[in-house]
Parts: sequence; C-alpha cells; structure tokens
Amino acid sequence: MDIPNMTKRESNKINCRERILKASRRLFTSKGYEETMMEDIAQRAGVSKATVYNYFPNKESLLIGTVNEVILEAEAELTAGTAGSSEEKLRRVMSTFVVASMKYPSLARRISYLSSCGDSALYGTSRRMIHILRTLIVEAQTEGTFRADADPDDIVDVLMGLYYIAQFQWPDIDHYTDEVLRGKLDAFFTVMMGSFYSGGHQAPQE
Repeated sequence: MDIPNMTKRESNKINCRERILKASRRLFTSKGYEETMMEDIAQRAGVSKATVYNYFPNKESLLIGTVNEVILEAEAELTAGTAGSSEEKLRRVMSTFVVASMKYPSLARRISYLSSCGDSALYGTSRRMIHILRTLIVEAQTEGTFRADADPDDIVDVLMGLYYIAQFQWPDIDHYTDEVLRGKLDAFFTVMMGSFYSGGHQAPQE
C-alpha cells in the first residue's frame, strides 16, 4: 500500500508490516495458531525474526493487527463521503466484515472467541465494530430508513448475530466466491432487518 507524499522508508515499513500480517494469517490457517512460531512467520514473510518482533511483540498482537486492517477499511465508510444512503453503507460495512473474516474462517472464529475473553489482549475489539454499526444505524434512523422508535442497540445485536451466523453456521463458506458470499449476506440482511424499516422505506426485495 502506497500513500501519496509518503517517503520510501515509510512505504517500506508499511509494506513490510503487511507482508508479516499476510504471512501470519496464512500460517495460522494452514499450520494452526498454536503450532505457528514467530520464526515461521519471519521465514514466510522473508524478514528476520527481530523484524517481526519490532512490529508485533507476540502472536496476539498479530491478530489485533489483522482486526485493525478490517476495522480501518470499514471506518472509511464513515469518513470517505462515499455515495449512497446510510443503509447502503451499512450493507457495505457488513460485507467488509464478513468477506474479510471468511478469507480465513478458523482464524476469524478464534478472534471472535478471544474478543469475549477478559484475559485476552483482544478483549473488547468487537466494540469498534459495534461503534461503526451503531453510527450508521442512527444515521439511517435520522434519514427515515429505519424506525425511529427502534433501539439502535437492538439493531446492532441483530447485525452482530448475522456476523456470527456467517462465521459459525454457513458450511463451506471458505469455498464461496466473494460474489456469492455478498449475495447470501445481502439476502440475510434484508430478511433479518425487515422489521426495522420504517413504513415509508420497505426492505429491498430480492
């Protein structure tokens, strides 16, 4: 990833970090989280073990790095001024969360579990997801798409439920193409969110 006006040194640091994260995801998935050592990741990324530790002090920090990448992509929907209603942005954000996690299903499930464990460094990471969803939900209520009398936290619960359904209930999801996965997600979104649409804004028909 290159950003305009970035120095070569800064660009190299970002690219190195991305290579390490990509190597860790692939190894955690193919070899197993517990069985993967930091030196394995260094070898796969083509860097020294010291370089890996310079960016990530332990394996849990690699998981946090993976979460942060997805969160930053979703947060762009809040700040980039992209076209579309808040409801459309909400669908895109859900697609970002699900499609990203389903590239490495077993790893995504581990992250979801650890985010609920009080003694884990990942504890509470889902709060950032929830904040993004809630922000867009409230905007959609302001726009009149969702019922103003609906509790935004209830709507968040439905969407987080959809996220976990995709992770834990959809068989062979790692074999879906992104297009098929997005289509399935969009259909479930419409059904599960149906009762929250205001009278003047019916859920889109599939």
